Amino acid sequence: MPAPSPVTRGGRFAFPPNVRCAVRSALLVGALLHPLTFLFIVLCRIGYPYELHWMEGGAVDQVRWLMVGHQLYAEPSLDFTAAEYTPLYFYLAAVISLGSGASFFSLRLVSVLGSLGCAAVIYSFVRRVTSSRYWAVIAASLYLATFRIGGSQFDLARVDPLFMFFLLSSIYVLYFARGPGSMVCAGLLIVLVFCRSRRHSSWRCHWLCTPCWHGAASRAGYFR
Repeated sequence: MPAPSPVTRGGRFAFPPNVRCAVRSALLVGALLHPLTFLFIVLCRIGYPYELHWMEGGAVDQVRWLMVGHQLYAEPSLDFTAAEYTPLYFYLAAVISLGSGASFFSLRLVSVLGSLGCAAVIYSFVRRVTSSRYWAVIAASLYLATFRIGGSQFDLARVDPLFMFFLLSSIYVLYFARGPGSMVCAGLLIVLVFCRSRRHSSWRCHWLCTPCWHGAASRAGYFR
């Protein structure tokens, strides 16, 4: 019996439907292992009572300083010197810490929510661009798969996950902006990025957002 001819699509070779389905299923299962692994690591580490990174203790000190009524950026002294970060992360962590007091847990919780928010923004972005939930799940899982090569910092008491969340959110809003209201919302998100970033990170935000801002303005007709 002769072998079946290759299945073609648009003149190119394509796998048979059953093979494509098996490959897509295997890819999806493999991708979903990453968010599950991330959540497992979070559950194991978020309540650890000591530093997981050398900067975590300093971050907790900043929040404690705020919660006793001091100004964050007062004149440096032997008692306290503020870190070179803008205040948004520390104020959010202080709000979350109102019930239980400043701790590694409350600061790490802000970072975990920021990291999960990044994955949600990526999912929504890819979903709208590709009209495919499948590839949206793959993309969001791929982001969480960078946990290890990114320094294992998605769940640490650091400012970076929150910075990434506001940055990705501003790019998302700019990309899909269709009117002045959307652009105002994107501008407010970019302000939050600056309120979370270090001084030398600000130019990176501008470099990433400017093309999206120009595209959104063009679609809205501001350059006609």
